[in-house]
Amino acid sequence: MYHVDRYLQSEDAKRGLQRWERHPLTVHDNPLFLEIAKRILRIDHPAPRDLRTTIKSLNQLTRDVKDDSFYGYKAEVDKGEDGWLPDSARGEYEAT
Repeated sequence: MYHVDRYLQSEDAKRGLQRWERHPLTVHDNPLFLEIAKRILRIDHPAPRDLRTTIKSLNQLTRDVKDDSFYGYKAEVDKGEDGWLPDSARGEYEAT
């Protein structure tokens, strides 16, 4: 088997590293390259609990932002040309 440093100098490794910038590793990659990848790549991802906590927090934030005034503005916007909002209210609605 190739030594990692030697393999990283090869054209295959260079092409693989360039491809990783935009595409994930797949089961169709060269098995030797996959073995090297295990040694040099580190994957960082949140734990499922952290994801659930973040989603719950963002959902609550969304509920807090969409207050009575938001829904009043939305009702006017939904009327199309028949609705009217001052520019400041429209800006607040669009920002929300």
